[in-house]
Amino acid sequence: MARHSIVKWITGGALSIAALVPPLHAQDGGHRPSFKFMGLGDVRLVFPDGATSSFDGGFGRFRYGGGDPLVRVGEAALIGIGQLTPTVLAVAHVQHNPQLSSEVDVVEAFVRYRPASSSRFRTSLRAGFFFPEVSDEQRGTAWSNVYTLSNNLANTWIAEEVRPVGGEASLE
Repeated sequence: MARHSIVKWITGGALSIAALVPPLHAQDGGHRPSFKFMGLGDVRLVFPDGATSSFDGGFGRFRYGGGDPLVRVGEAALIGIGQLTPTVLAVAHVQHNPQLSSEVDVVEAFVRYRPASSSRFRTSLRAGFFFPEVSDEQRGTAWSNVYTLSNNLANTWIAEEVRPVGGEASLE
């Protein structure tokens, strides 16, 4: 299935869930949906050496070259989180990265259902496309690393190659 059709499928599912919010609002004792938006910007000021970068066909060792100071956008991200009901959460994460072939990309979009529990265990279901929870490093906004400037090898590989489309059930 092509990524474009997956995004359309996820968007259609999110709109379907949003259409259910008014009836759910009446059933859950008057809970009003709440929405929160967060962003992340990475702007870099670069002072390269005089050698032409190897990325531009030269022999320089760095990504940027030519000697002139540069301002570069590393990435910009916007995350929207909607608490539709006390048990249903919707998340969408859009990223702009000028260094990728697709400069604007939907990084994550999922819906999570987490019912209230009277026992010490709690279940949750998540559907959409999302990063698997495999590391404690990616706790920041837009799946960013809060401890270092760059990710370890496993997290870099996961961020570039692994993004399941489907569902997840968990017991907490």
